[in-house]
Amino acid sequence: MEKSDSSQEYLFKNIRYYVVGELPVKTKDILAKAKSESYLSALATHVIVTDPDHYEVESARDIWLIPIVTPLWVELSFKCNTLLPANAFSPTKKQLFSGLVFTFSNIGKLDKSVLWSLITYNGGKCQAVLNKHCTHLVSPTPSGAKYEESLKHNESININR
Repeated sequence: MEKSDSSQEYLFKNIRYYVVGELPVKTKDILAKAKSESYLSALATHVIVTDPDHYEVESARDIWLIPIVTPLWVELSFKCNTLLPANAFSPTKKQLFSGLVFTFSNIGKLDKSVLWSLITYNGGKCQAVLNKHCTHLVSPTPSGAKYEESLKHNESININR
């Protein structure tokens, strides 16, 4: 994976991670400068989990007190060029927006960024397109192409003004 900034290249250099499950190739590429641990121990700074029901997740959290994150933590930390708070990416914690997918219409770039941060931090997902995966459309006004399309699917999409 090509890195655009030398600081991004070394963002994970002090991270020692243990994997529970199977990491996506994209995540492995981003973690190229990090150290992968072959077994769960106090040496790990993070446990990256794709299988939250695995018994090692509980051990990492309760015995070793190691932060547990999803691969999304790696990807978004890389995008933001800073290590984001691990507790916002816990696969075991039911969060306010867990399982919800948001899209926005008629909202400015700065407001979208703030909403994206709040929603993601609280377990939700944001996407640019309105599709069958969206559960919520956020729009300050009842207008626009996404709003009109959402009215056709109002039983599956919540419209928030």
